[in-house]
Amino acid sequence: MDRHNGYRSKSASNTGTDGQTPHIGDNGNWWIGTTDTGVKAQGDKGADAIAPQVRINTDTNKWEISTDGGKTWTSTGVKATGDKGAQGTQGPAGPSGAACGISNIEINGNNVIFTIGQGRMHNR
Repeated sequence: MDRHNGYRSKSASNTGTDGQTPHIGDNGNWWIGTTDTGVKAQGDKGADAIAPQVRINTDTNKWEISTDGGKTWTSTGVKATGDKGAQGTQGPAGPSGAACGISNIEINGNNVIFTIGQGRMHNR
């Protein structure tokens, strides 16, 4: 191989034989050419995994993780909620209930009585 400007180049006069490509044989082993290496290409089937579970501990308010189907729980030490924030400013006053035309609502047994405006009643 010749080096030129940091690159390698193969001279036309250097020739070699083609290598053998590894492949998986019918028996499941790696083969190189016609030689069985005796090495399995795939491992044995393992046990099915258990998906981790996550919860919030109601006593500590911290996240916990279980990797054994919920039998045991390990705290992450991370709080699940932040600190309570400051109270916001008072919003503007909304329209009075009378603005919609209903001045009173009364529940009487199975009846709801709406008083509209100045005392006209409608039972529903």
